[in-house]
Amino acid sequence: MYTGTNEKLRNIVITNLHWMIEILTKVITVFTPMFEMKKAEDRKQLQKLWGKLSNEGVLEEMLLRYLWRNEDEDLFDVFVELMKVFCLLFEKTKEIKEANRIFLVSCRMKVDKKDILKVTADDTQTVSIYLTPTDFLSDAVYHTLVVAFLELMTEKGSDDSEVFRNRSDFKFSGHTLSLGSVKIYHEKEKPCALKLEISRWNKIDDERSDGKETEVSEPEPSVCMEVLSYLKEQLKTVCNIYEGIGYNLRVLCTACNPDEHHLIDLDECLKNDFVPCGRRIKAMDTARIKHLFSMSKLVWLFFNVVILTSYCSYKALIFTEFDDAYKVTDGIAVIRTVSTTWKEARTESGKYE
Repeated sequence: MYTGTNEKLRNIVITNLHWMIEILTKVITVFTPMFEMKKAEDRKQLQKLWGKLSNEGVLEEMLLRYLWRNEDEDLFDVFVELMKVFCLLFEKTKEIKEANRIFLVSCRMKVDKKDILKVTADDTQTVSIYLTPTDFLSDAVYHTLVVAFLELMTEKGSDDSEVFRNRSDFKFSGHTLSLGSVKIYHEKEKPCALKLEISRWNKIDDERSDGKETEVSEPEPSVCMEVLSYLKEQLKTVCNIYEGIGYNLRVLCTACNPDEHHLIDLDECLKNDFVPCGRRIKAMDTARIKHLFSMSKLVWLFFNVVILTSYCSYKALIFTEFDDAYKVTDGIAVIRTVSTTWKEARTESGKYE
């Protein structure tokens, strides 16, 4: 096995896959190891760390080094990187000294029995995508996506995530991304699916004395498109790593009763204004899905803003803003920055109304 795209593994070739599997299963196992330590204090500490791994999925470096104590110590970082490549491991604390490195093993996390995701109709502030398998849905797909979204949250500077074996919540740009398994009751052969729910936070009216949430808004299209793009990119990785795994991205049919769990292909919704239900002489109106996930409107807005700014005395300010944004973020955020700046310029100059 060779991973040429990973800088740390570029000069590493694994010729004995069984040996590599044995190393990985020392972490991912149902058996409790025998801690052969001379000092009782050290043994109790390792037992405590093992309990933390079993109950919370949190793995500390001290325990990991003990589990791999019979292997070449110089290969420790190689093993860690291999687990990251297969999305079995996520490093939580990268900025502190190596002796205190802490990892999250997603497949060993505890199960959330209270807040289980279900197939339900979306409300105003929520939109959901369902990942259904073409053959079977491996648990590895969920664990891979959890690690991928944790890495995305780290890049965005957000560390407020709740991660469980069956459901995880990530805070992202004023939204909560909820990922978890659901059951599709009408599917007999492939009843399991993954649900990705994007929920926008409610705004609190500062003028109200009780501080209650008063404004309910739809998810921001820029956030929805960024999440969908990232999801698709990560699913390509999943399909490359795990042979035989295929998937479809779908949304709940609004022409049917939500309890029927009828799902319609997402790409079809993005291509057409109406999609035939298939179960009734009805069609699903795709206006909301296209508004939240289609790039066409933002591209149209972008080019219109560029044209308008050519006649605007504030165009130097706007394009300076554009250049700075282009260096630090992606195309979706760039569009948002340009349009926001243009709105500020328009407010100051009424003749461009």
